[in-house]
Amino acid sequence: MGNAKCYGDLYTHRKFSIFPPKAQTAIFEIGNALRDSSVTDEHILAYQRSLRDVPASDISRTADEIRLIARLYLVDYGHNANFWDAPILPADWRKFKLSSPGEFLKAQPDLFWLLLFHSSGYVRQDAIKQLKRAPATEFEMAAILYRMNDWVDQVRTEAAIYASSYFPKTSAQVIGKSAFFLLPYSHQFRRWSNHERKIFEHTLSRTDVLNMLHTELLSQRPGQISWLLRWLLKKPGFDHNLQELAQSAAIPIIRAIALDTLLLGQARWYDPNIKGNALARFRERQIEVSTDFEIQLEIAAFDKSPKVRRMAADALLRKHQYASKNMDRIANHLRSDKDTPVRDHIEAYFRKRKDLERAE
Repeated sequence: MGNAKCYGDLYTHRKFSIFPPKAQTAIFEIGNALRDSSVTDEHILAYQRSLRDVPASDISRTADEIRLIARLYLVDYGHNANFWDAPILPADWRKFKLSSPGEFLKAQPDLFWLLLFHSSGYVRQDAIKQLKRAPATEFEMAAILYRMNDWVDQVRTEAAIYASSYFPKTSAQVIGKSAFFLLPYSHQFRRWSNHERKIFEHTLSRTDVLNMLHTELLSQRPGQISWLLRWLLKKPGFDHNLQELAQSAAIPIIRAIALDTLLLGQARWYDPNIKGNALARFRERQIEVSTDFEIQLEIAAFDKSPKVRRMAADALLRKHQYASKNMDRIANHLRSDKDTPVRDHIEAYFRKRKDLERAE
């Protein structure tokens, strides 16, 4: 999903890993300690640190690598292991006897976050049942959403139950950070039913989460931010943030989308469930905030980014039949713009204005 940096692989058959060497070692060592029932707090802290900077968008590849590096199999496929007798998990989780995780794991509850990546669906399901806290990082949030798309029905069900209980308790910061990376990819979770999608969307619709996302959109940050803003435009409760984004967002595409929305008076967002070409896959609604068209037009026309000024030129062209002296003044300002598409739109605006005058 993401564009992760690659490192040399230390512990599996692969050539590359998305984890740096120190993180690979932490994952490998906690896997060994798990099989020996010798996991310490240091193992867990090292493992958690290894995931701290992993983008939520890399959850698919990360899940696979954790399973391989920590050797979370039903049998241990290591070269030096006895194929049939290698221990799988401590206590009575061995060889499908999965009625209880055992006292060892109960004493180390954060290990269940590791076991979400076990190859056995039985183990993944039981691990989710044993989780007793909300996700503390964007990666843990991503792990639950990923398990809501698990190929095993029972795992998906258990993950959805967990999400319904603990996502309302998850901090807005964790949800918001994961949203920048996960939302653009959520439509790829083909096994999500409407129930799972509603859980995710309801979580993102919390007032504190919307406020956090608004603050983040004002700043310079990674992630597919334009996709996120388009998704937020579905929410009438987000409309009051558009003016500030239009004027103060650090990233030009955010200012451009916000101003385009204000100039149109319509919010538009992409819906992958609609069949047809790309343009046909947009839904729209009237925004619920009043705005002065010419004020927004001037803000857009004098923006430092050509992406935003194109929105002004496009709006002028759309509204040429309702042109005012102020609109003509703004158009004259854009007539000498450095950006060719802006100049082309403005020339078209003046041609249409002349055609209207002749027709009168």
